[in-house]
Amino acid sequence: MGKKYNNTITGESGFIYPEFKGYHANTYWAEIKGKNAPGFTVYVESNDIFLRMLTPDAPTAPARTKIDYPAGDISFLHGINAIGSKFKNATSFGPQSNPYLFNRAKIHGGKLLMKLTFDFN
Repeated sequence: MGKKYNNTITGESGFIYPEFKGYHANTYWAEIKGKNAPGFTVYVESNDIFLRMLTPDAPTAPARTKIDYPAGDISFLHGINAIGSKFKNATSFGPQSNPYLFNRAKIHGGKLLMKLTFDFN
């Protein structure tokens, strides 16, 4: 069983989990189904990849948990920026909360590599 669509806003939607929109860590595969479109499966063959599925609505308050998302509806990313908490900005949580800088070891011949396989059934 997969995640059902919901429009949860973290901290504002009354504990509706799992959240559907936003970032998903350690993605190995995902089956994407739509109401009015055929589905597809994507297999992630690279390590440490985040899936960004749609964009959550921005929280009304506090602004510490608001982050910028990439354009589009689906993204596959090597890393994401830290997210703050209700009481502290992301930068308050130590070095791991600095803005994301990609790992230069993932660059090969001037290209950032990621291996994905899409299966359109």
